[in-house]
Amino acid sequence: MFLNIVIGIFIANVVAFFVIRSLTDHFGILGIAKWFNDRNISMSPISWKIRFHKPKRMGGKRLKLLSMKYKFYYLGVCIALATIFGFFPYILYNTSQMFLSPKTVIPPMVPIIPGLNMPFKYLDYLVFSLLISVVVHEIGHGLCAGLFGVHTVGIEVYLLGCFPGAFISLDKKQFNKLSMIKRLMVTSAGALFNLVTWVVVIGLISLTPFVLKGAFYNVNEIGLVITDIDGYSPLKNALSSGDLLIDVGMCSTSNFTSFTTCINMLPRPPFKDLGRGHCQALQDLDEHFVDSNFCCDKPLGEFQCVSYSQNVVDTVGVSLFHKRCIDPDRIIRGDYCSTNEDCYELIGNAGICVQPELPENQMLFTMRMVPKEKMITLITNHDIKNITKSQIKGIIQPHIIEVAVIGNPQQLIKAVSVSEYYWAGVKSHRFFPIQFPQRLLKLLYCLASLSFSIGILNLMPMFFTDGQEFINELLSALRFSSIVDKLLKYTLPFLCLVVLLVNFINGAIQARVF
Repeated sequence: MFLNIVIGIFIANVVAFFVIRSLTDHFGILGIAKWFNDRNISMSPISWKIRFHKPKRMGGKRLKLLSMKYKFYYLGVCIALATIFGFFPYILYNTSQMFLSPKTVIPPMVPIIPGLNMPFKYLDYLVFSLLISVVVHEIGHGLCAGLFGVHTVGIEVYLLGCFPGAFISLDKKQFNKLSMIKRLMVTSAGALFNLVTWVVVIGLISLTPFVLKGAFYNVNEIGLVITDIDGYSPLKNALSSGDLLIDVGMCSTSNFTSFTTCINMLPRPPFKDLGRGHCQALQDLDEHFVDSNFCCDKPLGEFQCVSYSQNVVDTVGVSLFHKRCIDPDRIIRGDYCSTNEDCYELIGNAGICVQPELPENQMLFTMRMVPKEKMITLITNHDIKNITKSQIKGIIQPHIIEVAVIGNPQQLIKAVSVSEYYWAGVKSHRFFPIQFPQRLLKLLYCLASLSFSIGILNLMPMFFTDGQEFINELLSALRFSSIVDKLLKYTLPFLCLVVLLVNFINGAIQARVF
């Protein structure tokens, strides 16, 4: 939803820019351009820039707590020094080890690429977190500058596609009059605020169970809650939002770790060579199954085509196979088998091993769950906030059902979103969507990750970063010769850019992004 709003604003801005340009240049309607000029507003297809008639000082009495004492900003200078002279050399060393002993290198940075190592459905969280991180970063610069009497003369907001950004312009004359240490404080203040945001968000994540306690119940050790299913996934036939998932393929899914472990334990495609069938009683075929000599044309998931042999051969010695269109839920009740002989030991001579007829990338597997309707009845009739998890297990046990799922088990990780929180009562069921805890945690995790990344990367001595400004201030104070000064000012950012790119590419390859 938020992503759609951002993209809508971007498109509206591009259209407005060309409409205003057309009205001004081709039709001579100068009133619009004059209105913008009078207010010192300049516009481009991707940005808006506002310059104040009277420069403003951020902070002051109203924001005294946010401005803080200047000693607080010494911390930003210390972090910047640690990043430039500590983290950057580590990245440089790590890069050299990629070529000397590549097997021992652990990539310190993996880029987030939507659609590759991050599903597109999480793009909302990324864009919103990026907006908050950028705004906090610029507020840090403005508050620190205002503390030392430096005014803000302008603000620029831009959109690169769906990714927002912003920066503030300070009064250069006032800034240059500051002492070197104060200029370093202002330069590093943005990253400092990002790192403070990271610490605050990590604290909020740890407090989330207490915040959600009244409206949601943590079902960890019981199962996982299905919150979202991709609309194009065949798993939508078997699952629905609000179901409580107990196990997959008879492997307990009591938490996120076990869920991933259970999925990875199941076979991977292609599945046609597994030779895994299910035992069925021959006398039950006509009684319970829909007879068909061809594969059924019914919807996949509701009925399934299987093949089986009664150990009868034709005149040239080839085994005759029959095909039936049957209910998948009945298939999974039979034990696993490879041949009819496996079934003889289990259900006698009348046993038949039926093999599902499925594409290479799909298989038939089982899942046990408690449907949403049963869970709503549970939270209506019981105060689950005040009973133990072992008691809840006893209550839901009679309502657990087993369903057959046709598809690729790995889709469960990509196409299905799960949570550890279920509604704690009828009131929370009415007022909060089941996705609320999961979305809140994803937003907080994304905000924490971006705040830390932007804070540290912005302090690296690279082109167009605060780190470059920081290192330039240090080089100016050291008073090297003009040749050495220029060499360091241009060589160091270029080296940093190359090193970071090499690490990003290596991290992407290690994470199988490419």
